[in-house]
Amino acid sequence: MDYSQYLINLKTMTDLADSVRSLTHSSSAFTPAQMMSAIENYQPKIIPVLAHYSDQTITSVYDDCDMVGNYAYRVCMSLTTVDLPKCQILGLGAFEHASALQSISLPECRQIYGYALGYNSSSLSSIDLPKCTYIGSGAFNMDSALTSISIPNVEYIGGYAFGFAMSMSSVTFFAPKCSCIVSCFVSCLNLVVASLPVCTYIEGFAFNNCINLTDIYLDKVSQVTTLVDGGNSCFTNCTNLTSIHVPARLYSNFLADSAWALYSDKLVST
Repeated sequence: MDYSQYLINLKTMTDLADSVRSLTHSSSAFTPAQMMSAIENYQPKIIPVLAHYSDQTITSVYDDCDMVGNYAYRVCMSLTTVDLPKCQILGLGAFEHASALQSISLPECRQIYGYALGYNSSSLSSIDLPKCTYIGSGAFNMDSALTSISIPNVEYIGGYAFGFAMSMSSVTFFAPKCSCIVSCFVSCLNLVVASLPVCTYIEGFAFNNCINLTDIYLDKVSQVTTLVDGGNSCFTNCTNLTSIHVPARLYSNFLADSAWALYSDKLVST
């Protein structure tokens, strides 16, 4: 194989080597040929699709897998603890309806697909996702016990991702490309503060029916955050929303934006 196509610049090689080390959980240095060989021969460890579907005998899971397949532990209603120290991807519905789940550790997880942890309504109160960049539609939908979540690097939050997570009181994320997609926080009835300091995009009904939401922080954006649907539906029925904090240098730009003009009485220069 001709490896010259990979010898573009130092950054390209560094990124490729970092990717290989991430895939293989290695700290070794790699030559271009070794990198290609590692990529071609790498076999990720995957818990198969439907592997433990509706298994009521499972109470805990510890696995060094790289990925949990779709519906692998769906409806495992005796499952209380999950520790996946190397897992990078949770497939569709992976732990959906695992209603006794109390804790889950996902320190390396990058992607959580639709309804992967949805409908765990009674016990899962918090989760830390330090490296997650993608949260799919309905990922935590109807998790009514969820009070806090740490997602500092998330870039995409899908529709209804936290829909009806009615115990959540605050949410914070910092990734520079973060977008809030349609209805992602719909009916989070106890959500009081949304800190989205660099959020670039907010879609319709993103915070619909967050009746106790008082403050939204967009205080570190580099440009005016885009509101879809002309801003008409993004904050529907947020009856207690009083302040939307924006950077002082962009305050006039927000006021001049036709969508944000609907909320001119709530915009606060920060």
